[in-house]
Amino acid sequence: MQTTSISSDDVVEVAENVFSMMLSFPAQSVAAVPSALGSFEVAGMVHITGAWSGTVMLLCDEGFARRAASVMLDVPEEQSTLADIHDAVAELSNIIGGGIKSLLPSPSALSLPTVTQGSDFHLHVHWTLQVARADLLCDEQRIQIRVLEGTGDLKDIDADSN
Repeated sequence: MQTTSISSDDVVEVAENVFSMMLSFPAQSVAAVPSALGSFEVAGMVHITGAWSGTVMLLCDEGFARRAASVMLDVPEEQSTLADIHDAVAELSNIIGGGIKSLLPSPSALSLPTVTQGSDFHLHVHWTLQVARADLLCDEQRIQIRVLEGTGDLKDIDADSN
């Protein structure tokens, strides 16, 4: 696995472009607000494997996710279903992850997105460290994007040693 530096500025640029193009929402970088992961209600993740391995997380409130679903699926906001919200967050995670992937060494592949929603959850991606983070204000909602880099090659882990 090759280690490559990706900056928070890179993540902000990718996110600003995605939110502007996909949602027509201006996004701006804001000072990091210390918060627990659980303060967000919706999380989308994609994993990148190959020459670089890691995870890209999109964290947002349900209000933002519902608004994004409304815009992306062209349905009234109050009629956006839970499935619509999950589809929108999955797609945004996938597009942001693809933008991050394009800045990293090739070859690499992007996983299908995973979406988690709730009021009290904890996400942990084993064998990773956060290498970049972007805190944004988009459509007057706080959004956070985290990039986690893998710390080792999982095939080197002995499954019998646990």
